[in-house]
Amino acid sequence: MKKPKLSSIIKKGIPTFLVPAGIATAIVTGEGATGIEAIATIEVSKELWKTGINLISGYIGEKAKEHEIDKFFSEELSKELEKRYGDKSHYLIEIFVNSSDELIKDGKFVDEENFCKIFREEIKKTYKEDIPLEKCIEKDIYKLVTDKFKILAKDLAKKDPKAFRREVIDELENISIKIDEIYEILTKVRIPTIEDKLNKYESKNAELFKSAGPEWIDFERDCVVKRDEVDEIIEKFKNQNMVIMKGNPASGKTVISRSVGYKLANEGKDVYVLELPWDQRGIEEILKLDDLAQKSEVYFLVDNAHLNLTFLHNIVSGLKSVKILISMRDIDVNRQIGLTSGNLVADYFKEENRKKYILSVESINVSDGIIEKFEEINEIEIIDEIKRKLNNKSLWILAWELDTYKKHEDTCKEHKKIDETDFYDTVAKHIEDIGSEVPLELKVNKPENVLLPLSVFYKFEIPVRKKFIEQFADENDIENMIRLNEIREYKTEKRVKYLTLHHSETADVFVKTFQKFGEFGDEVKRKIEKKTGKDWFEGLFHWYIQESPKESVWVIDRIGGSKFIRNLLEENFDKIKEGIEAEEDVEKISLCILSIADESEKLAEKLIKVLNINGGKTVAIFFASTSEREKIDEVVKKICSWPLLGVKYDGPTCVSVQIIIGGDNLLLEHAEDVMNPISNKVWRLLSGDTDVLWRARIDSKLGDKIRIIAVITRSHIFRSN
Repeated sequence: MKKPKLSSIIKKGIPTFLVPAGIATAIVTGEGATGIEAIATIEVSKELWKTGINLISGYIGEKAKEHEIDKFFSEELSKELEKRYGDKSHYLIEIFVNSSDELIKDGKFVDEENFCKIFREEIKKTYKEDIPLEKCIEKDIYKLVTDKFKILAKDLAKKDPKAFRREVIDELENISIKIDEIYEILTKVRIPTIEDKLNKYESKNAELFKSAGPEWIDFERDCVVKRDEVDEIIEKFKNQNMVIMKGNPASGKTVISRSVGYKLANEGKDVYVLELPWDQRGIEEILKLDDLAQKSEVYFLVDNAHLNLTFLHNIVSGLKSVKILISMRDIDVNRQIGLTSGNLVADYFKEENRKKYILSVESINVSDGIIEKFEEINEIEIIDEIKRKLNNKSLWILAWELDTYKKHEDTCKEHKKIDETDFYDTVAKHIEDIGSEVPLELKVNKPENVLLPLSVFYKFEIPVRKKFIEQFADENDIENMIRLNEIREYKTEKRVKYLTLHHSETADVFVKTFQKFGEFGDEVKRKIEKKTGKDWFEGLFHWYIQESPKESVWVIDRIGGSKFIRNLLEENFDKIKEGIEAEEDVEKISLCILSIADESEKLAEKLIKVLNINGGKTVAIFFASTSEREKIDEVVKKICSWPLLGVKYDGPTCVSVQIIIGGDNLLLEHAEDVMNPISNKVWRLLSGDTDVLWRARIDSKLGDKIRIIAVITRSHIFRSN
């Protein structure tokens, strides 16, 4: 018997195939996980209620038919039936085709009872002999189809909320059904959804590697290598609301996070995404997710969370009902935020919690799968000797290596390795080709002029002011590279625009390419060297701090340990001082001064002595260091006798104390010996509205030293962004 096709349902001429009535009811009342929740107690007459349901059914159904329905019946449902029922699926498809006129009445699916009755009668009519179908299979089929329409309904309303309001809600209001809360709640949270992040409605080309990460179509076309961690994370979410995924740069954290989001979205879940530093959202906006979580299951994916652990604390402490997946670098959290900071993120890293909440990610777990997928897509076979030499620690380097192999296959096979020069030549040609094969309005003339300065900074995950990059590159080139998604732009609350690359590992490869080929990017290199009298790499940092002093606080914290940082500090002392004085965040001030002290305690002490204490921001800074722990009392006495502590401070005040103890073992009693007398004196002298935040951490580089910095400020420590 020839197998029927479900797409023939469409060809039978059912233009009014609409969403089941039960689903429309769920949309209006807020029942079920439709994502378009509304109040459930709208008092209207039975006829008006029926009219409202029909309106929403009509809208969703027409949109579904227009955008998705043919694909659903011809591909997705057929595949799902085959997956679930194997050889039995062709029976089900034929029954669907034969009974479609009966299953759809007045443009809507019949209810479950009638659906099951019609389906079972069609089984008996079509197959008079016994066929191997379970008695209750029609209930499973009904659930399969209606679940799909719930997802379609939500997806379409999210895709075009204005049309949803215009064509549905306004019409309902015309007949006295006031359900404005549908639209209000639908548009209440202005945080990107996973559909937004994966360009579900725009992306058309599937690829194995994309600089901005995989898109919806890449998942649909099986261009994303499956990771075991995805199912492990979803399984964890069945019993808990928090999972933290940590790994080295380019280990695949973002891909795993997006894979989780894609899978959950296809199950009808509401998934929102925050990618730092690009998505600038205040904590108040994020906390609205809890409102949605009262009506449906909500997931929140936070990527690059290591860039702002204080903000992460605010998220974790504020969201009570949302399931949160955090992706971050494999940093020592206790060193960065301190064992005593009160930051809730540190609690998840405690030994007793790590197994439950922390998931470590390594690129080696997926590199073989990526190589196999690359060979399959490109119909290339890489010899084993080269495979063994491919980078399995950085997925971005692996991607460039595979691209190099594709372009230089014969040479690679001959030498049984990927030549370093060929590798960087492949990267250089990629940079040069950006914006070359695009419509004229998106053409990029000199992409290297944008990427050279941007890569130098983002190698350290430092966003750069757009105005600064505009000194090296044509403004149209910058704008077109943003449109082409080669670089990213974001704007702070103070309307300052910043640019970044998608990944610091990509930036590192680009920097090494510019260093490999001396003449590549020479226009920008010469300009920097002429302006600063220094090598172009180091010169960029000098130029940036001179031009934007406030950025020095962030720059110094990120490049600590670099071989040129001492020169940067000594030669830009006044600008760094200006930048610290302009900073409002007490935590950033103290961490910046500690970073300076790591390079030179003399410079740190000199800086503190000349900082201008005014403007009602920072009103006192103390710095002390001792090489003998027995002298802790003397250090405390020195800080507590500081003249400014004898002044009465009115209004909200905050004290931040950072204590760093050398050695491999941090003894909390040492930190408490320092903190307790300082806290007692501060609380006696300052107003009652005072926050005291103290942190203790270790740094083996300090040896037997103890380093203390105390900052008093008139602003509270935990800021909302």
